[in-house]
Amino acid sequence: MNSLLFLGGFSVQSKPSPDRPPSLTDPCCRHGHLMLYDDSDQSEVRHVISLSLYSVSIYGGGEEIPEGELYIRRNAICLSRRNNAVDKTLDMGQNAMPFYLFSENCSLKEDFYFALLKNLEKSDETITPPIPLRYEQKHILSLVQRLHSSEEHLQTNWVNGLLGRLFLAIYKTSDIEKFIRTRITKKIARVNKPNFLSNIVLQKVHVGEGVPSITNPRLKEMTVDGDFCAEADLTYDGNFRLVSWINNSPYYCMRVCLLRGLIGGGC
Repeated sequence: MNSLLFLGGFSVQSKPSPDRPPSLTDPCCRHGHLMLYDDSDQSEVRHVISLSLYSVSIYGGGEEIPEGELYIRRNAICLSRRNNAVDKTLDMGQNAMPFYLFSENCSLKEDFYFALLKNLEKSDETITPPIPLRYEQKHILSLVQRLHSSEEHLQTNWVNGLLGRLFLAIYKTSDIEKFIRTRITKKIARVNKPNFLSNIVLQKVHVGEGVPSITNPRLKEMTVDGDFCAEADLTYDGNFRLVSWINNSPYYCMRVCLLRGLIGGGC
């Protein structure tokens, strides 16, 4: 049986315009169909959409949407007719208009989007919804073990757990690697190199498997003038690595590969 999800307060339109006066409806996914009701009582059906005839996407005006802005207010869940889908009962094919679902609640919009994908996956085996980029299981297990490894972590395991979980949510994305690569490249460009070195090229960045752990936080000083000073211990075993090439000048024939890592317990 397909999953059932009921959400209220959606605006369904045939043309994408989040600034138009909302025509609120309550969508409900049931048995491979999207049912649009006038209210939460589900007493009167306004429209029924067969999900097997549609593809689901996030519409943001035709431009590429940054990951952090997928479910903001101005973007909509778009139900567009599939190229090979024809409704025989209505004899409608490519002329069918798409549906755009807007919502003020970004969290509900995200939940409903994934519920639609699950319904599509169950109704048609040929449809393969996008697979989320997940962390590796051994990395989350390592984080949990580290949080309970000693008594020193008891006071700070909540903040270490929060930082570690945020890191595992982004450490495989190209954005975090690009950010680190850009920062290090700028640092390298400002380094004064000797004459026999022509260039230092950053070849590979491995962001590691975790973030530093904070233990033994302590307040050193807090004055009435507003001066604040604190201390804490940092430990790191996240296997952060950089691979760079050093090219010599044209007068010498030499190329050196350097591997730099921060792995905590030794290489």
